[in-house]
Amino acid sequence: MQDITEDVGTAGVGAWKHGYIGSAPDTALPPTASPRAYNTGLALSRTGTPYMEKRKGVRLWAEAPASEAAATSLCLFPALAYDGVTVAETTSGALVADPPLSGSDVLLATTASDIAYYDMSVSPATRTSLGSYTAGLRPAWVTYGDAAYLLYGTGGLTHYKVTRSAGVPVVTRWGRRRPRVGTMAGAAGAAGLHNGTYELRVTFYTSEGDESSASDTASATVSVTNQAITWTDVPVPTDTGTDIVGRHLYVRNTATQRQFFRVGSIADTTTTTATTSVADDLALTVAPGTADRNPPAGNAYVCAVYRDRIFVAGPNSTLRWSGIRAPEAFDSTNYAKIGTDTDAITGLAVLGDRLVITKADSTWTLTGEVGDSYTIDQLDGEVGGLCHQTLVTAGGALYWWSRTGLVRWNGVSRVEQIGAALYGDVSTVVASSFMISTHAAAVVDTTRGSLYVTLPASGQDRNTIIVPFNYSLGAFEAAYWDPMDASTLGVATTSEDRICLLSSYSGQLFQMHTGHVDGVDSATTMSGTFTAATGTQSTITDVLATFDTADVGLRERKVSVYASDGTIVTTTRPRITSNTATVLTLSPALTSLTVGQTYTYVIGGPDFQLDTPWIGAPFTTKRYTKCHVLVKGIATTPGADVAVAFDYDMQSASRRTRTLALSTLSGFWDTDEWDSDVWSAPDVTAVRLTVARVGAVWRARIRNGNANQPFGLLGITMRHQPQGLS
Repeated sequence: MQDITEDVGTAGVGAWKHGYIGSAPDTALPPTASPRAYNTGLALSRTGTPYMEKRKGVRLWAEAPASEAAATSLCLFPALAYDGVTVAETTSGALVADPPLSGSDVLLATTASDIAYYDMSVSPATRTSLGSYTAGLRPAWVTYGDAAYLLYGTGGLTHYKVTRSAGVPVVTRWGRRRPRVGTMAGAAGAAGLHNGTYELRVTFYTSEGDESSASDTASATVSVTNQAITWTDVPVPTDTGTDIVGRHLYVRNTATQRQFFRVGSIADTTTTTATTSVADDLALTVAPGTADRNPPAGNAYVCAVYRDRIFVAGPNSTLRWSGIRAPEAFDSTNYAKIGTDTDAITGLAVLGDRLVITKADSTWTLTGEVGDSYTIDQLDGEVGGLCHQTLVTAGGALYWWSRTGLVRWNGVSRVEQIGAALYGDVSTVVASSFMISTHAAAVVDTTRGSLYVTLPASGQDRNTIIVPFNYSLGAFEAAYWDPMDASTLGVATTSEDRICLLSSYSGQLFQMHTGHVDGVDSATTMSGTFTAATGTQSTITDVLATFDTADVGLRERKVSVYASDGTIVTTTRPRITSNTATVLTLSPALTSLTVGQTYTYVIGGPDFQLDTPWIGAPFTTKRYTKCHVLVKGIATTPGADVAVAFDYDMQSASRRTRTLALSTLSGFWDTDEWDSDVWSAPDVTAVRLTVARVGAVWRARIRNGNANQPFGLLGITMRHQPQGLS
């Protein structure tokens, strides 16, 4: 009798440390990587040993607005004490404010038609609209000081600033256009202190003292001799939603003064006449120029804060910046060209002491103070970035999405194409570069040491997948997750934690990586059966179900459908577009159904699928006897299907699917491999499956698509008896 030995596949310390690798043939992968992984996540044991688990679910965090509009961007607006709001910390660590603030931070959001904020002091968080507008491109946010600034980048559209008054967010325009001088004129008035021939200009000002650029000079001068000047047709602000409260009046004595000086003000926005009388030597405040306090360019759509200035860029190679500590004052002469206009700026971010500028096919840096001495350098002439909203900083490095997938720059070396190196060819997975540039978004989960990029899958016009990368381990956690289509991603700060948010296309916000079901309340039916009436159908009817119909119901939740033999029918999981208490309407429709056959549906169950690489000496035939699986988190029902294939033939796997039984056979896992310090837990179970096959190499596929059923694969291995050379 020959000794029984083992091919130890993914078992052992360091298991799954390489996560998902799609860039290499599955025959060339180490046993610590998976060539096929969907809805999988990397987790760590108590001693830091990585293993693959079914990703966590998403939970409803904020109710949908009445408009049911999808969020296009999210911005976490720090709660600062100003405008009479005092914030203090209690002995229990809670933040209190007088007047009350909405949570310790305010979450701002945009849709295609309005700006809103979320009150995070209640659960689910409630949404309040701050006003409507005409949307341009997907907006970019930046926070500076006590305000948040929002860019909408289609020519001429308004950009916005959000501040707070008594704790409540208030929206105004970002910057203010200078007055149009029109028919403004001056005339000699009563006796006064002006003496000479004067030119006239006017500016707008705010309650905080900020001023617009000056108007053009009035078309006619006014000559006076020791007289006052009477002003008529002084322009009034015509833009709505501004924070302008008055106008300043400026004159220049053409004989003695080279600059315009302030001689009066109008402390409202409606009066069109005024009288000034100030001696030239007593007028001390110099007027702004006609182009040094402009709003950001109307077509700007990306922004970043660098060295106390806000930098913006639009659909060309021009980089513009504000005055220092003057986020609403853009001088028309403050700009630089980055490369050529054939490759437009696509993103801005800061890493360390440098401003990083991405274009579609190149990456640049700006270093230094633009008001003094600065340099612009090309960091990479081949790798650029496609979408500003994917630029995130994590673990001391900057990440973004490029034509070759995820890339990383650590501030020292060249840009690393980690997507090409590990993930593989993204062109077969995600949509075109244009769709990515207008849809993608990313967020950092500091709790897990991961970042998530949501993207449109190939052929899709909305973000249908999320690519997770664990920057702590340097590995992709899955080829993708698909909890539900995500219009954007963001973060919020609650009283307990900083959480990642997913916005669905129905306008609801969901907390990511929590629970074990995707957006379905425990009171609603999550699984059931139906009988196919036709080969193609867009509805599922279950008269025994009690589907959630409140607000938007189950809209946007994903559905998996299985045949009676356990094979999945929905290779692309459809989403629910509407529902009643017993009927689900799906898109896309279910196809290739067998009329009269009974199918099982699952709503919101993360569809966990994980393959091992091919394992074993390829030139030695073996008699495989038992497959041993060490799993974590299975409840009281069968937790997963395991399909084992042999000799590079994955087609054989579907005919040998086995459902895990919950018999505990932990004796197989000796203390050297799976000691109690590493895997000891009440929910760890060892399962043995009979194989009885001859082959040289083997591979396993594990699947668990049930809702509310956590699952972790700690290890899998095969017992065999060597037979000889193949």
